Amino acid sequence: KFQPLPELAELPGGSLLLSAAELRPLAAALPPEHRRRWRCLFSSARDGSSFTRLCAMTLARAPCLLVIRDGAGARFGGYSSAPLQLGPRWFGGSNSFLFRADGAGGVLLHRATGANANFVYMNAHREMLPNGIAFGGDLDSRHFGLWLEDSLDTGRAEETCSTYDLSHSLASSAGFAVDHVEVWAVCEGAR
Repeated sequence: KFQPLPELAELPGGSLLLSAAELRPLAAALPPEHRRRWRCLFSSARDGSSFTRLCAMTLARAPCLLVIRDGAGARFGGYSSAPLQLGPRWFGGSNSFLFRADGAGGVLLHRATGANANFVYMNAHREMLPNGIAFGGDLDSRHFGLWLEDSLDTGRAEETCSTYDLSHSLASSAGFAVDHVEVWAVCEGAR
């Protein structure tokens, strides 16, 4: 079935990272109530590369899609089924997922395995815990399916992750430089 494109608001010209062909399978992977209207909460091109600003613009707003382009051009990210929140604990639900744009207009989805509930993590200003955004993995070993440092300059994308069905790194390499970041609220009432 042909999936209509979500309406993209708050970023003139739409996403700088995802094509219309890539938006369709991402929208289809979301719950029906999150497919119609997306609002750009943060774009490093528009808002700068500040984790403090990313937090101020995205926390407790809506379920969201994090999209990253690395320095080698790979585009990937994750869907958080719950609004982003700061703290030392994992959040989100089993319909959260990771994805990678395949370069041919498609998207490879990596769903939750059910092995654990370490779906999404976000923290800042802590000495003993990682500071940044993680999708899947383990805080103790600091092995994550996707990790974005709080500098917004670098990240890691491991080849395997117990939380999500991964068999290869989402990024161009396990350790990557960040070129651009977008965070999209994916529900109608996002403020």
